Amino acid sequence: MSLAARIKSDTGRGPTLIYVPGIDGTGEYLLGTADRLREDFRLITIEFCDDASAAPDSYAHHAQTLHEALTEQGIPPGLLLAESFGGAVALQYALDFPNEVQGLALVNTFPRYHRRLNLRLTRLLFPLAQTALFRALRRRFAPWALFGALREPEAIRLFQARNGPIFDDLYARRLALIQKLDLRPRLPEIHCPVLIFHSHKDRVVDADRQAHIMASLLPKVRLYPIPRGGHVILPLASIPWVEELQSLLPQNN
Repeated sequence: MSLAARIKSDTGRGPTLIYVPGIDGTGEYLLGTADRLREDFRLITIEFCDDASAAPDSYAHHAQTLHEALTEQGIPPGLLLAESFGGAVALQYALDFPNEVQGLALVNTFPRYHRRLNLRLTRLLFPLAQTALFRALRRRFAPWALFGALREPEAIRLFQARNGPIFDDLYARRLALIQKLDLRPRLPEIHCPVLIFHSHKDRVVDADRQAHIMASLLPKVRLYPIPRGGHVILPLASIPWVEELQSLLPQNN
């Protein structure tokens, strides 16, 4: 069995927008932003799961299975909106299938994760995430750690309402993939327009540093800094997601 991407939902009308989730892999953490995006885009949400392939876990396999899922459903090329772990999947997809990507919108992501000690500690302490006490504390305190200073009440309410089994074996396997990742040498090969949202208060990813590294390597890139934002910003209504995503469409470039 290997980690793979598959379509979770296909709703709305308009230009194709494919949401590639973060390490939770559920495709459910757009929260209220999903409804806003469906008004102007055909929104395809992706989830990460196990498949029957003998291929080893890799970002390349995620990208390949994403391409297979989209092709099987006849979904035309479009924009990719991807956050954190999913941002590297989107970068890999743009490298492997350049004709299928009109533009990339990357949110607090990385081509190589630089906080190596944090990553090792997270993997070491991962068993604690299986406990009921940890899950209860996460529900109560995670929004304050993850949203930074941009704490919209509705976004936090919706976040806290999610009670799915995030910290499972698949999460641990995705976490292990980050250790091996380094897409920096290949970033100059990506020629579609790229928009990078990067929060200055991100405690999970050094998003500001990562954004500037990517900006120095990508041929066609624009940065969107969010000074008060934390790691989780996609559910926020105060950010003009629709307008910024529309700026990536071919007729606007």
